[in-house]
Amino acid sequence: MNKSAWSISMLPTELSGDLYLSYDELPPHLKQCFLYCALYPEDFTMHRDDLIRYWIAEGFVQEQETQLLEDTAEEYYYELIYRNLLQPHETSVDYARCKMHDLLRKLAQNLAGEEFFWGDPQSLETKSLTKLRRIAIVKGKEFSITPSDVQKEHIIRVRTLTTKCKALEVKNTIFKTLPKIRVLDLTGLII
Repeated sequence: MNKSAWSISMLPTELSGDLYLSYDELPPHLKQCFLYCALYPEDFTMHRDDLIRYWIAEGFVQEQETQLLEDTAEEYYYELIYRNLLQPHETSVDYARCKMHDLLRKLAQNLAGEEFFWGDPQSLETKSLTKLRRIAIVKGKEFSITPSDVQKEHIIRVRTLTTKCKALEVKNTIFKTLPKIRVLDLTGLII
């Protein structure tokens, strides 16, 4: 009852209180993993092995002396399921696939703030590129960040770029303008 989560004011009403408290009680490494899942579209099935690889590449997984990073990341995954922040897919017997509830996804997107972008490339043009860390392109025909979009004194620090639309064409200048990229998922795209 004494937690500040009950009176948080920066979130919409439906996201504050008990939903925020579920997030607030997470250890820092799990908070990052939870926020990362908001990159996926609504009702999208996420695969455990992909999430594990992405979390490791992003540096979210804490090294344990006696364990592989993959095993530690898998423990993170199951902890998020145990805490009901990720929902196991109904046909997945071993929890290898999961989804994120719409309200939890909305909470994660709100908490990620300016470090997160989810949408079409035209909407990305209005965002401050210097604060972005993760980009998920979900619709559109063409995606590129040209040097003219970026001021010389600002480095783009995007660490993850994923796409969830198959008709997207990605310009090859993307590799020059994203020097900090760690996760690049261009599955099924035209480059």
